[in-house]
Amino acid sequence: MKNKNHYTYRTEWYPEDNCYISRVLEFPSLSAFGETRAEAEAELDVVIEDVLKWMTEEKEVIPAPLTEKEYKGNIALRIPSITHRNVVLMAANEGLSVNQYITSLIERNLYCDSISAVLNTFENKIQMHYETIQKMTLINAEIFKRIYSLTNNSFSGQDEQVQNVSGTFIYAKKTEEQQLRI
Repeated sequence: MKNKNHYTYRTEWYPEDNCYISRVLEFPSLSAFGETRAEAEAELDVVIEDVLKWMTEEKEVIPAPLTEKEYKGNIALRIPSITHRNVVLMAANEGLSVNQYITSLIERNLYCDSISAVLNTFENKIQMHYETIQKMTLINAEIFKRIYSLTNNSFSGQDEQVQNVSGTFIYAKKTEEQQLRI
């Protein structure tokens, strides 16, 4: 029971339940809820205390808090042979041992929420840049029209037009037939 305050809690807001739900990583099946984060965690303290009391009475093995366990630094990892081959190639390409390469991958990604979160952020940035490029293309077309009209003094707006085709500006003089359709 002395370990209860050292367990790893995760408390999140659940809008569908309109409450906070608190869980403890060392006991995945345990959870508690409350109107506030503090209430949910206090309720989980009570649940853990009851479970630890029951486990002690039943002479069950009580899990140690994750932060208090000793770790050797070895992980047995089973991966498909093609993945193993690719890791060896990538490590060699980086000038690292396989162990150094895998360690660097883990350390690089350790603090990311998830791969999907990183991809979503990347996708949002690409979309933002794409929209900026579209706006700048329209602005550049307008600037081109104005410069052309100043230098040639013949740009009437209806007789001539500037089009943006795949990022390239194309100047076209409308024919009389095209003007009639307008």
